[in-house]
Amino acid sequence: MHDPDAEAEAIIQEIYEAFRGVPRGEITLHEALVIDEYGTAEEMVEARKRDTDERWEEVPDEHVQYGSDALAYFDPVSWRYYIPRFMIWMLINFRTDDTLTSEIIIYSFDPCTGPDSSDFMDIKLKRFDLLSAEQSVVVCRFLRYMVKCSGDDEDVDALRALRDYWGRFCPESAG
Repeated sequence: MHDPDAEAEAIIQEIYEAFRGVPRGEITLHEALVIDEYGTAEEMVEARKRDTDERWEEVPDEHVQYGSDALAYFDPVSWRYYIPRFMIWMLINFRTDDTLTSEIIIYSFDPCTGPDSSDFMDIKLKRFDLLSAEQSVVVCRFLRYMVKCSGDDEDVDALRALRDYWGRFCPESAG
């Protein structure tokens, strides 16, 4: 784990404030992973039992690191519940993580990427529309930070997400 710099730490605090108290949706993280694997209804029920968190802040790091594929399968309320935890994990770990987690997190903010882009874009926009103005500003700041600091594929993807949707939420003077 890497200690975040002052800017990342400030964004983390904004995430905590903006997403405080958001409810968990109908689909849990492990349930979404079973959906990704075309699991049965019984497997989804069993997977759901693994998710004992009552607040997004309680989701363990290892669930985030190895559960990022779930992001594509959340309903809008579930996505809003889990996305702050994924952003915080990325702000702390993107420099040292050797999985695809960071890339998948950034993809979840790009309205134009995903399987069968037209249908997936509609789902993503429903997710984005569910966010409050304050939450959208935090996402924009997060993506700007990733453009500035990641130096990898994530910066290109984050830049595209900013251009195509999130950039409108950042004050022009913000970094």
